[in-house]
Order: sequence, then C-alpha cells, then structure tokens
Amino acid sequence: MLSVIVLVSVIGQAQFNLVLPVSIAEVSEIELGDIYNTKNNICTLTTTSRTGSACATSDFALGEIQLLGNEEQSVLVKVSGSNSSQVEFTPLLPNGTQQQLFSLSTNASIYIGGEIKVISDDNAGMGSISYTIEVNYQ
Repeated sequence: MLSVIVLVSVIGQAQFNLVLPVSIAEVSEIELGDIYNTKNNICTLTTTSRTGSACATSDFALGEIQLLGNEEQSVLVKVSGSNSSQVEFTPLLPNGTQQQLFSLSTNASIYIGGEIKVISDDNAGMGSISYTIEVNYQ
C-alpha cells in the first residue's frame, strides 16, 4: 500500500509602518483664574472665551502641550478630567470637546482649556487638579 502526502504552502505578506513614538510635553499649565466658591457654579475656558457664573475677573490662560512624532501622521488626542472633594474638572480641546484629531507637524502645539464646576463650597483658597492626556496614531 502506497501513502501519498501532499504538502502545500504559501508565502503571506505582512504590512507595517515604522513610526516614531509620539512624545508629549506640557509647555504651560491651564490657568483657570479666580473662581467664585459657590456651589454648582461653572467657569469654562475655551480657545475663544472664559464664561460662566463662577468666573471672577482675573488673569487666565490656556494650557499648552507639544506633540512630536512622524510628520504628517494623524493622531487622536483624548483628554479626561477628574474630581476632587471640591470641584469637577473637564479639560477641553480646541474643538470644545474631549477628543480631537490632529495632524502632526514638526512642532504641534495644542491649546487646552477646561470647565470647572464647584461641587462643595466648604473651603476657599488655592487649588489644583490633574487631568489625563492620551495620544494615539490613527
């Protein structure tokens, strides 16, 4: 009895794109300015204005981050806020949301604002709160 074994093979292809890892640096922090310590009041800082019942007249400034990576690649930037016992903070990208697509250039600067809501008026004074920035190639 004769056994026949047939072996079949094929060569496949895998495609890839080697990219530089995206690096991110905070150039300047968001400065929301003076906020009235009144429960449920909100102050919003965008690329065009600073508005809301909690905004007191004071200096303020957008935060700036700088992205470096493969030029002409697109990256999706997502920001997420955080809460403390006193405030809720929602960072905002230039389009007014927490997610935006950007095209990288040699030096991509992105300006970030935010919305702060007073949830407890127990304490007054200086404060800070952190937020998260996530960047992924698209």
